Amino acid sequence: MTKKTSKQQPDYFNVDVPEDKDPTDYTWAERRAELLQRTLDLGDPQLVHRTKAADRYGVTVGQISQDMDRLAQFLVENIDTEQYTFRLQTAFNKIYRRYMEEGKYMKAWNLIRDWGRFLFDIGVLDKEPDKIDLTGGFSIEIERVDKDGDGGIETK
Repeated sequence: MTKKTSKQQPDYFNVDVPEDKDPTDYTWAERRAELLQRTLDLGDPQLVHRTKAADRYGVTVGQISQDMDRLAQFLVENIDTEQYTFRLQTAFNKIYRRYMEEGKYMKAWNLIRDWGRFLFDIGVLDKEPDKIDLTGGFSIEIERVDKDGDGGIETK
């Protein structure tokens, strides 16, 4: 079954990229399919060098950026979120345990921090408040008064 996004994009996982074809002659779908595979191989879309990709395909850097945006949209619209979340959580737990067993506590802490940021970015966690009320509603009003006119402030 070919998945389609709301913009009627093909399932880039199932687009055949011909090995005997010059990359400058790829269709937009073939180019995006290869870019997707390159991104998956590298593990991070930021590691895809836009200028080199533009040279390879004979297009502009702007076109590569648009292709990467469409691929991100495709992945978001077609992801199996339960399976993805399960894999991410499993990988996180494995790496965290390894760091703790090896005594790499700073790496474990950084992993937890980054995991928390990721969960915030995808909307799983809410942002922590900038200020927490620890008074339990108890407050004191202080009136500030300049009694002697020297610009210094005294309290009553």
